[in-house]
Amino acid sequence: MNLIITNANVITLDDRSSRAEAVAILGGRIVRVGTNEEAMSMAVDPVTVLDLQGKTVVPGFVESHVHPVMAAQFNLEMVNCGTPPNRTISDIVEKLGEAAKQAGRGEWISGRGFDDSLVEDMRHITRQDMDAATPNNPVYISYVAGHLSYANSRALELAGVTRSTPDPVGGRIDRDANGDATGLLYERAGNLVRFLVPQPGISQMVDGLEWAAKQMLKTGVTSLHDTGNPIGGFSAYQIAARQGKFPIRAYVARSFMSMLERESPLDVVPKYAEAEIRSGFGGDDIKVGILKIGADGSIQGHSGALTQPYYDRPDESGILIMPQEQLNVLVDQGNRADFQVGIHGNGDAAIDAILDAFEYTLDRYPKRDHRFRIEHCQAVREDQLDRMAEMDVLASFFNLHVYHWGDRHRDLFLGPERGPRISPLKSALDRGIKFGGHSDWFVTPVDPMLNVHTAATRLTRDGNELGPEFCLTPEQSLRSMTIDAAYLAFEENDKGTIEQGKLGDVVVLSDDPLAVGARGIDDIEVDATIIGGRVLYDRAVDGGSRKDERNARDPGNSDAYF
Repeated sequence: MNLIITNANVITLDDRSSRAEAVAILGGRIVRVGTNEEAMSMAVDPVTVLDLQGKTVVPGFVESHVHPVMAAQFNLEMVNCGTPPNRTISDIVEKLGEAAKQAGRGEWISGRGFDDSLVEDMRHITRQDMDAATPNNPVYISYVAGHLSYANSRALELAGVTRSTPDPVGGRIDRDANGDATGLLYERAGNLVRFLVPQPGISQMVDGLEWAAKQMLKTGVTSLHDTGNPIGGFSAYQIAARQGKFPIRAYVARSFMSMLERESPLDVVPKYAEAEIRSGFGGDDIKVGILKIGADGSIQGHSGALTQPYYDRPDESGILIMPQEQLNVLVDQGNRADFQVGIHGNGDAAIDAILDAFEYTLDRYPKRDHRFRIEHCQAVREDQLDRMAEMDVLASFFNLHVYHWGDRHRDLFLGPERGPRISPLKSALDRGIKFGGHSDWFVTPVDPMLNVHTAATRLTRDGNELGPEFCLTPEQSLRSMTIDAAYLAFEENDKGTIEQGKLGDVVVLSDDPLAVGARGIDDIEVDATIIGGRVLYDRAVDGGSRKDERNARDPGNSDAYF
């Protein structure tokens, strides 16, 4: 596609932080950045000229940790158990009952988004709650951030979970005073039920990716790192891209758990040499690169592994998914199979384990450009950042934790000392650590501009500043969603800045994020999303807003997302 953008305010984000007024994209790549005359001198037939009349152009946004296949499944196929719109557990039970009336006897009912810290009941939903409305149907509900799940009595029965069922490695079955399962399943205990739930087929995933692409294009996402999708997900990406249903560039992970047979013990190490898809497979549009491993769970679910107990539950400190020895072997095997290894770590105890595993492999293979990644890196300590800098470990920060859960981290989960310093981007930057920001969509709505805004302001959803000393400048924040995020996938030479030779992926904004002031960034709209010189979203034509999904989470109050 040949496209020339003129009369624009082009923020290139190159090493000189230079500006330009025009960009020429030929054959999908940028061939000239400069004045209108310079760009127009590159015109060849056929060419489209886009006069932006002073609007701002930035590099396309790179979402460094999302799950589009699951986001589509959650939004299109599952009962919404979130808050809002539900205020009480009774509201959720009523919705489950409605789903049961529509379902056949014995048919599975799946729900998503439950958050015990937001419902007025301030407790977890139990199997007895669900049984009342779903006596003839098994029910499985996922927690808002994953990692926890809930099952009714029928589902537990089908899974063979009884009073004598032991806790699996890396998981825990919540039990009442009599030793019976309450229905709450922590981490890998959820697999006992989850593996029984029918999974979407390839055609459903392809349709889901088409829906997901439309949502992401409205927010300016031109590239993403899918850090874990269901079995068959890579095939779905290939089909969706070939059919023109998914034009966004994807860097896809192989999930450690997806490489295990469902009947295998949870401590089996997969044989990477026999993996059907290896790191590096693919091209500019879709490729495989990351091996995704989980080290702990979710802090808001009290399963993130902490060195000190939770502020609101002093008898709990979270769950480490696997022993250190196994994590070491997994990283070593993934590295030898040429995967880039990315490990989910929220709590500081998990981050200690991750860094030990990385160090184990670095001692054996010190000269490679590993670009090991810590996914989320939420409660990282200053001394851990020192280790990351020393080992050149990267981070994909779930920076939107600050916005969506920051108040509760400060008041409930981590307390007034640890809570304000989650996702300490400034500390990481000061040490020269490369990092990207992400939404973890399905967990929170995909919205790179909100991520930029949050990095620059540290504002929570209640309007409080959470650890303002960790703020970035607006330009640094913008880099975390563009060039620095591209670096996380070895793609800094193709993406992340507007420079000659790079892919023609840019976003048109309604205003200049470096001029409106940090607090004004979230008011900026995405006017157009361009990938490879093709205008794939035009707000003037297609309608919509980058805030659509956030507003849909609570139709009655567009300012409250959860």
